[in-house]
Amino acid sequence: MTTSTPVFVRTSERTQFTKCRQSWWWSYKEQRKPNEAFSHPLIFGDMIHRALAEYYVPETRKERRRGPHPSQTFHRIYNEMDRRAKDFNIHVDDERWVNTLELGVAMLEGYIDKWKDEDEDILVLYPEMPFQLDLDDPDTGEYLCTYVGTTDSLVMRMSTRQVGLLEHKTAATISTSHLFIDEQASTYWTLIPEWLLRNEIFPRGKMPEFSFMLYNYLRKGMPEDRPVNDQGQALNKPTKEDLVQALAAKGVSAVSGKPTAKLTKEALETYCATVGIDPEKCGQVSKQQPPPLFHREMVYRGDFERQMTFERIVQQVREMNLVRRGKMPHYKAPSKDCSWCEWRDLCELHETGNDWRELRKYTTHKWEPYRDHVWSLDLGGSR
Repeated sequence: MTTSTPVFVRTSERTQFTKCRQSWWWSYKEQRKPNEAFSHPLIFGDMIHRALAEYYVPETRKERRRGPHPSQTFHRIYNEMDRRAKDFNIHVDDERWVNTLELGVAMLEGYIDKWKDEDEDILVLYPEMPFQLDLDDPDTGEYLCTYVGTTDSLVMRMSTRQVGLLEHKTAATISTSHLFIDEQASTYWTLIPEWLLRNEIFPRGKMPEFSFMLYNYLRKGMPEDRPVNDQGQALNKPTKEDLVQALAAKGVSAVSGKPTAKLTKEALETYCATVGIDPEKCGQVSKQQPPPLFHREMVYRGDFERQMTFERIVQQVREMNLVRRGKMPHYKAPSKDCSWCEWRDLCELHETGNDWRELRKYTTHKWEPYRDHVWSLDLGGSR
């Protein structure tokens, strides 16, 4: 069924609706947004994302290529930022504050070193891929909504010919325990294959199997400044005994007739260097290892999970549409999450019965929540 007024829905909107209908109403029905304070973590994450977007450019099997090194792109973006956003620092994992430019460049240089071999198997088909899919109510057959979103990259594994998504995430700490039921992953798995078919992204009858989502995490942290072994483990400073054992492994037990055990540590370090041993890498593996800076997590869903997700989308959007039309109420859902909600100040005044509308007038602005996802910005036009 068609309609002249599309009802756009996105995943973050559904999440907000289930958490608090009042905040959803202000954000998506009235399309207001609080005037944002300067957020270092959000700006930094966006800079990393943009640098990777310019690196993973479209490819074909006959033309494998990459864009400029993301560390160079990050440097350029940093220089293009206005003065208000430049020269800020990021709080990293080891209690240090690191300049944004230094941190971003170091992270992206380490990222390429980490994944350059594995990325040889990744063919980028469609970076920054928007999707827009009309959904009908399975019970009535009537138009339900137009679901929109943007994925970081549609990719193909060259070795298996399977298609999937590569999704970039920056975080202070890397946690993947939630991905088994992550709503973004479930929604992509449910809707993207159908969108690919309807829009004939692949030649008719030749669509590869859509079989994975690869979540690509970059932790906000500086590289380890201690020496590391070939496995990437941080090492303690070498002791004299460590150096003696390293030389013994090379068949050296004496230098100029003097047993190595009788030499000073400084003399041992000098001699190690002359026989091709890096003395700094002779130390024992430290008991205190930093968490990984980079991690990739493969995420899968099955047919039953796809059906569960679709049913959940339908049920939530039905309720959203009823609330939009005034057939169901919108209300608050107070919880500890209110402490960091962007609507906290307005909500607090609203709760006391004071003139919250005047505050909204001066502290919020109009926004278009679907602008980055839809193909036509004429949101009031026909579908």
